[in-house]
Amino acid sequence: MMHPWWHAKNHYLINGYDIVDRNYSSFFYPPFINIALAFSFLFAHPGIASVVTISFLYSLSVFAIFLLCKSFNFKDMPSLFSAMLVAVSSPLVASQNYGFWTFAIALNFIVLSYSLLRFRSRKLTWLSIIFYFLALATHWAFFAAALLAGLVELAIGKNKEAKFYLLAVIIITLPFYLLIIYTANPLAYVPTHFNELALPNPLLILLAASGLALAFRKHVEMAVFAILALRLSFAYYILDIKFAFGDMVQFAYPFLAAFYAGSLLQYSSKNVFKLVIIVVAAAIALEFVSVAGILGSAEASISKNGFDGLLNIRKEISPDSKSIIA
Repeated sequence: MMHPWWHAKNHYLINGYDIVDRNYSSFFYPPFINIALAFSFLFAHPGIASVVTISFLYSLSVFAIFLLCKSFNFKDMPSLFSAMLVAVSSPLVASQNYGFWTFAIALNFIVLSYSLLRFRSRKLTWLSIIFYFLALATHWAFFAAALLAGLVELAIGKNKEAKFYLLAVIIITLPFYLLIIYTANPLAYVPTHFNELALPNPLLILLAASGLALAFRKHVEMAVFAILALRLSFAYYILDIKFAFGDMVQFAYPFLAAFYAGSLLQYSSKNVFKLVIIVVAAAIALEFVSVAGILGSAEASISKNGFDGLLNIRKEISPDSKSIIA
């Protein structure tokens, strides 16, 4: 759980390889993915286990968006189409391929958490709180997302369960953040930025924009999330105002796009229903082609010779030096 603080200036080179001095600065890293991977390594080769484990955690997005749609009283067909759009989401596949696992997987957990909260059942609220804990244990920044979700449900959705949810979120988060403050200096955090913007295909964006316009007043809660995400991305990419996790907001767009594309099926008239299905099916096909392109062009992040070089460096570093290869 104690992890070298990658964003601090504690790096140096040995034989051209980047080494992190753990003694210089450490950070309490949310442990869920580390524990899940370590457990899976007991049953399979680390390379195979990591692919299977991370892919499974990413696939939770399909259940998350389906439950989200059902929580807004979508029928089965629109909910299933939304789930299919997320299942072949090229931005999510790209984030998995680039290694941005923590944010995207935590996003799955927080969408599941919010969806279950909306069913206004105390039993499901407890389950919602568990999924929030998993989100926090995956990425420490998701306290803000849970706080926003709870406040939106309380103020706009008039959901009485939101009060209990917010209280539980604060109680769970407080000791976690105190541990972070105890083990590191958050004010010294130096964010890194991923400047590429990976968006769904233009046809899906058109569907989502149409759905947002049509269902804006019907689902004000989702409109709040969509407008906030758009404003954050506008500030980050257009105004060039760089802030922590501004680049990660883009991974919310597959969920928003799928939800609003599904809303078109939910609320379109009989005259245009078949046309909307055809367009949504075309968007799914385009995303599938994009995913195939990403997977077909994927290469190993490090060559075999490079990996062997890292192993040799490990042998040169004494076990008690508390250094790790980045």
